[in-house]
Amino acid sequence: MWPNPEEAVTFLEGWRPGGPWVLTAIPPEGGATRTVTLADPGAVRKWIHDHSGGRWNLYFTVNETAGPVRKKPEKADMAAATGLHVDVDPRPGEVLDAERERALRLLRAYSPAPTAIVDSGGGYQDFWKAEEPVPLDGDAAHIERRNLRIETDLQADACHNIDRLMRLPGTVNWPSEKKRKKGRVARLASVVDAEWRRTYRLAEFPEAEVAKTTPAAGGPCVELGDVKRLDSLDDLPATISARTRMLIVNGGDPDDPSKYPSRSEVLFAVLCEMIRAGVDDDVMAAVILDPEYGISAHVLEQPKPKGYAGRQIARARAEAVEPELAEMNARHAMVKYGGRVRVLVERSDGLPEFLKKAELFDWYANRTVKVAVDKDGNDVKKPLAEWWIKHPQRRDFERVEFMPGVESPDGVYNLWRGPAVVPAPGDCGLFLDLIRDVIAAGDGEVYEYLLNWMALKFQQPGAKLETSIALRGGQGVGKSLFAEKFGELFGRHFVAVSDQKGLMGNFNAHLQQALLVFADEIAAAKNANMVGRLKTLVTQTHIRIEPKGVDSFAAPNHFAVILASNNPHIVATDADDRRWLVLDVSPARRGDRTFFRALVEQWQAGGREAFAHLLMQRDLSGFEHRDRPQTAALAEQVESSFTGAARVIHEMLASGETPEIWRNGEPVDVPEDGGRVFIPSGALAKAAVASGKIQRGEAAGLEKSLGHQLKKLGRVQRTEQVSIAGKTARGVWLPTLAVARDWWSEMHGRAFDWGDDPHANWDVVRVPTAKDWGDEMPF
Repeated sequence: MWPNPEEAVTFLEGWRPGGPWVLTAIPPEGGATRTVTLADPGAVRKWIHDHSGGRWNLYFTVNETAGPVRKKPEKADMAAATGLHVDVDPRPGEVLDAERERALRLLRAYSPAPTAIVDSGGGYQDFWKAEEPVPLDGDAAHIERRNLRIETDLQADACHNIDRLMRLPGTVNWPSEKKRKKGRVARLASVVDAEWRRTYRLAEFPEAEVAKTTPAAGGPCVELGDVKRLDSLDDLPATISARTRMLIVNGGDPDDPSKYPSRSEVLFAVLCEMIRAGVDDDVMAAVILDPEYGISAHVLEQPKPKGYAGRQIARARAEAVEPELAEMNARHAMVKYGGRVRVLVERSDGLPEFLKKAELFDWYANRTVKVAVDKDGNDVKKPLAEWWIKHPQRRDFERVEFMPGVESPDGVYNLWRGPAVVPAPGDCGLFLDLIRDVIAAGDGEVYEYLLNWMALKFQQPGAKLETSIALRGGQGVGKSLFAEKFGELFGRHFVAVSDQKGLMGNFNAHLQQALLVFADEIAAAKNANMVGRLKTLVTQTHIRIEPKGVDSFAAPNHFAVILASNNPHIVATDADDRRWLVLDVSPARRGDRTFFRALVEQWQAGGREAFAHLLMQRDLSGFEHRDRPQTAALAEQVESSFTGAARVIHEMLASGETPEIWRNGEPVDVPEDGGRVFIPSGALAKAAVASGKIQRGEAAGLEKSLGHQLKKLGRVQRTEQVSIAGKTARGVWLPTLAVARDWWSEMHGRAFDWGDDPHANWDVVRVPTAKDWGDEMPF
């Protein structure tokens, strides 16, 4: 198979017109690389021709170097960003052709559209060209964070570094012997799409959220002598494989970027291989501290590179020669958790367990490890668990935290495992129908809000949403299906509970790593303690976590809540809070098994990935999740949540009836003045108790509370004393009924439904005396 140099030149001219272009040749089996800087298209054609025939894989450097280079560029060599890039390779273990189709769909559907898409021969690569090259001025982090955001959006390979090499289109992707044994064949890399006039301001691309990392300062460390630079990798033993040499040069595998999740893992793999080949500590340090080799990049970024190198060599040396240590470190770690020291065990399903030391000893009671030989030549053995716990190179972490969407610092065990779905274009129309027609009950504003709310949680999993969803409706209408299907996008970070204990009880460790909590058939409006706890869960940035067997501790609160119930009093909603969007779910699909069966089938056949893609691509600029739609269900929920004085005044305004006033056993009218009425707080309190709206046990302090509420409603600083039938009463003059209702609505930030007549007047009705009842006396 032969290259197509013309396609390579056309691509390079489109990406960086006039050059110069930095090109690198790397042997498929690893080994020394060749790098040139060329500006003449003819020289590019000749260089490609000279490096064809299967002995070299050819790459170009995406961004601009400070000048001509003769070795693979490093970060320090980079001067400007030509654009952004991403690389989506087939996932391991999947059918290759299907995976390539999936990758291409993802890239073509991404917004903003890429300037160029390249078939690398393995997967696909996208490029977004800058309007003008962006000078780095020694700081490439902002460009790398933008690459990382695209990489995260597309669940792509780790390739966001500014000095990245990418496959040169028009050249052949020659697989290594290992890949050939797996069925990979040579492929010509080619341009799939290119629109070179499609350029962007890179500042418009969002940056990924990345936590700053701080290497652990402690731990065993080998003593390094005077580390001298090697003349070349030929100074290493011949037993060092070509692949390991390739990893040393590149700092990773350009043909299989997903093999190592992080640069520290590449480093560790290289050290283990050198140890097995008998390389001494100072030589290993010389390799991983040499800026000429890509493997050194991670080490040289540490505050004390030599000390860090010594610690990594010590750890690798221990695991390379002690397979039991490698085995135990792969699934176990000592951690500080809830004020106690525990053994973290990673279960096969990915969930962590926290065992006491004695429990670990019991589990491995049948395993021993040889630690020495006695004077008689007999093996000296120790229990495996005891040996591992006391080993200086055991894996351990200072803290266990949940840090969704970011890279955790060294010394922190991150519970985040990423989204459970890889977004991909497809059909999720039936799930959208469920949201629009059932959950939003056909309300377009609510439908758009729900999609934005869900997109915000999926795009920014670590963001704390201060507004959650409460769904009211009967059984079988689709409430649970809606919540559970959305929850599938979060995998292990979705928690479903069916009782109050699961949400607000003790032993709530499951909430520490939750992003979405679905509480089915839980109503809280009538339980004062539960109301307070729910408010905390919905809005507070930290909550108290109480695992079994350890002390409770404060942890960041990352989850949003969806409640579902057929109880009309599902939540207590203060009139001015923004915690809940309360929705009356439509029964339109109740019992429609054909619809729900088709929805589930579509969801399982790619609808889940399609909905994730829809959420990931949704533009959230200008969306404020706290500004939720004012639904009728929410207004009703607010009214039902009024208690005490607020409830008494609201019901008085709703009926328009003034309280009765009694003097010497006779009812009298409240004072009136041109539509205004005087409302005595004492008379209003007595009327509320007499009507049964307020229980006598709740009456204490009611008159004083009514006075405060009436002053706010009447917009006055103090109550007045007015003589009524020869006796003074303290209260407030209120305006006409229509104005009073408007003022009450303004107090609570929403309009209430007062009935059909917007100009209704106060109904000053005298309470009838005994003689007025005649034969219809009720007592």
